[in-house]
Amino acid sequence: MNITKKVKEKAKKLFGQNDYKELYVNKKGEFFTNENLAKLSVKDPKKELAVLKREDYVEPAKPTGEGGDGTGTGEGKETGTQK
Repeated sequence: MNITKKVKEKAKKLFGQNDYKELYVNKKGEFFTNENLAKLSVKDPKKELAVLKREDYVEPAKPTGEGGDGTGTGEGKETGTQK
C-alpha cells in the first residue's frame, strides 16, 4: 500500500501524542492500534493495510539529567577541573 504525505503527517502526530509502538492504516486512511480491527476493515489486508513503526516517525528520546550520562543523577564524567 502506498503511504501518502497526509497519512505520514497524521502518523507523526499520533505517535507524538501517544506511546504507540505501531499503527495500522488502511487504504481509506483510517488508523488502528489493533491489528485485528485493521484487518477486519478491509477485504485484502495484505494489499490494503500498512504497518507504521514508531521509530520511523518519532526520534528517540534523549537522555535527561545534568550529568549527560543518561542516569539523570548529575554524576556525569569528570570535566578535568579541580577545586
